[in-house]
Amino acid sequence: MHTFAATLLTMLAIARAEADEPPREWGKIHIGGVLTSDYRFSGVSASDRDPAIQGYAHLAAHNGWFVGIWSSSVDFNDLNNTSVEWDTYAGRELALGNTTINLQAMYSAFDDDEPGPTYDFLQAKVRVVQPLGRISFTASGAWSPAGSYGAGRTWQLFSEARYNLANWLSFSVGAGRTLRQRRLDRSYWNVGFSARWQRYSLGVRYVDTSHDFAECGFVDWCGSALVGEIGMNFMSIPLNEHHHR
Repeated sequence: MHTFAATLLTMLAIARAEADEPPREWGKIHIGGVLTSDYRFSGVSASDRDPAIQGYAHLAAHNGWFVGIWSSSVDFNDLNNTSVEWDTYAGRELALGNTTINLQAMYSAFDDDEPGPTYDFLQAKVRVVQPLGRISFTASGAWSPAGSYGAGRTWQLFSEARYNLANWLSFSVGAGRTLRQRRLDRSYWNVGFSARWQRYSLGVRYVDTSHDFAECGFVDWCGSALVGEIGMNFMSIPLNEHHHR
């Protein structure tokens, strides 16, 4: 009888402790925005060299899985008056020692709902980040079975070296190459600084591509530019496990 009573009291104590245990956080939702002086994709302006407003909502679980949506104003000077890009993505981040591997699938959609070629495309991407002291190296490759506006199969290769001048300031140099089945291949590069303070970020970089005015479709979107941007993480919302009493 005493043994039964002791066991019952022990079970009640464990149940009470579990009920009183604070909920465990399994992930976070980050919501933020960016104002950039020129939205550049693979070195080329997607905003007619004008400022663009961008925003995002990113859900990241502690086990490495993530999903999110990113949006930007665009300006292609087209007959459809395309003005918005929506990127929906999901994937997983893996850690192998100090090396981080990011696997991602993304669908980019635009408000060009007229008949004919579309800017929309689906992309699979892998990115590897390797830190070495104050320096970190990034290499990424992306593949699309049908690139934007009839470009056919598309590969995008990019590499970057980043040096942390301080815990809030970094300097980076990057270069990439876009290979397209039915368009001219393109090289692009950038160099710049980025700073972070609490929820804010600030960056400035010089961007250029290998395309001249004619190769760029007789527009100046591929020319060199000094691009500045300011960003803010509006909020980070923890996601908790709830214990039922």
